[in-house]
Amino acid sequence: MICHNCGTEIPDGLKVCPKCGSNTGVEQQRFCTKCGAPLRPNDSFCTACGSYTGVEQQQFCTKCGAPLKPNDSFCTACGSYTQKKREEIETNHASAAGYAALGFVFPIIGFILAATMSKNNPNGAKIVLGASLVGFLIEVGVFLPNIFYYL
Repeated sequence: MICHNCGTEIPDGLKVCPKCGSNTGVEQQRFCTKCGAPLRPNDSFCTACGSYTGVEQQQFCTKCGAPLKPNDSFCTACGSYTQKKREEIETNHASAAGYAALGFVFPIIGFILAATMSKNNPNGAKIVLGASLVGFLIEVGVFLPNIFYYL
């Protein structure tokens, strides 16, 4: 085989030219590291023994079908959230709701939680802070008049 970029003779089966590094277009055969069975290029699991091959499957946008890169949070074609990002948002909202309930009942703890959450989950921190403020105002409104009543 001859390299299309530099003209160097390339031994059969190489994926890249040893001289210039350009891709030859040849897909090298892969084998399972556990059982030695041949693998197809995109196999994530060996069909013979079931072991993981280390290849991640290509992800596609659920809205428009465009291919996604592994760490994408948004589809570059249509702008919608990826499934991974949706799950992350749902998890953050679920934890924020629980912390908000705790902050409502115990405002001081809610203020501390909101401060610690502000960097990693700013929207969740706002929810917890709001619930803590409401809880604090209700507690002040209920308990403060009672204190002056007994003075």
